This record gives sequence, structure tokens and C-alpha cells, in this order.
Amino acid sequence: MKRIITLIVLLNTVLFFPALASHLKGGEITWKCNGNGQFIFQLKIYRDCNGINLGTVQNLRVDGHPTLTTIVLIFNTSYDLTPPGCGNSCNSPNNFGGATQEFIFKSNPITINGTPPSTSTGWTFYWDEECCRNPVDNVIGGATGSAQMVVRSHMFA
Repeated sequence: MKRIITLIVLLNTVLFFPALASHLKGGEITWKCNGNGQFIFQLKIYRDCNGINLGTVQNLRVDGHPTLTTIVLIFNTSYDLTPPGCGNSCNSPNNFGGATQEFIFKSNPITINGTPPSTSTGWTFYWDEECCRNPVDNVIGGATGSAQMVVRSHMFA
């Protein structure tokens, strides 16, 4: 009897309460040195095409620098990375988790004064999302689809 009640509660939860998630899959941070202490930062974010849109502005956070705390990144472009022949794409994801989109955000040239410390962290540049990501087994909280996604990069002396 306990099993039947548990099964009914589980089915009601799955059928009548839709999952809300941005379906973030991963990301990367890179930068290009323009000379004279100027850099252009780039953030790539990969998401399931069934997820929510990411907007046009993202903030890259900075740790370890004495004065720089945030770098503003502006939407540059996006690409449908879904392999051909999957039967879906970002234009018609069909509720299938295989459709993937890449969003690219870039900063304007930014001057960074000083020299990063040669410690184990240097200057840390990171972007985080306090919402949701695809469920995974090897991330605490990730199995439920509700975990913080953080993309980090470090610059050393």
C-alpha cells in the first residue's frame, strides 16, 4: 500500500508541476591582450535550447584585484550547436535535451592596472548563475537541476 501511495504522489508531482530551469550546460571565459594593459574578455555560455533566454548583458565578477570588481559583457552572437540529424534544433527543440545553443558575450576594451599576484588564485574572473542547470550526478545539488553554475578563470603574474 505504501508503494502505491508513493507512486501516486510521485506521478502527480511529475505530471502536474512543470519544471522551471534555465538548463545551463557550461561555459568558458577567455581574454585577449590588446597591449597597453587593455584586454577584451569573452564569455561563452552553453544552454539547452528549451531553457530561458540569457538577456543581452552579463557581468563578469573579479576577485583579487584591488579596484576592479566587475566587467560588463555585452551579447555578441549565438549559434545553434545541435548536431545535424538529431531530429531537432534550437528552432524546434521538441522538448528534447539534445538541442544546444552557444551564447557569446564580449567586453569593450578594458584597462587593468597592476600585476596579478603569483599566488594560487591570482586574479579570478568568474560568472555565476544562481538558478538552475541540467541535472548531473557529480555536482552537489545538481541531481535536482537546482545548483549554482560557476565559470572561473585565473590570471597570474
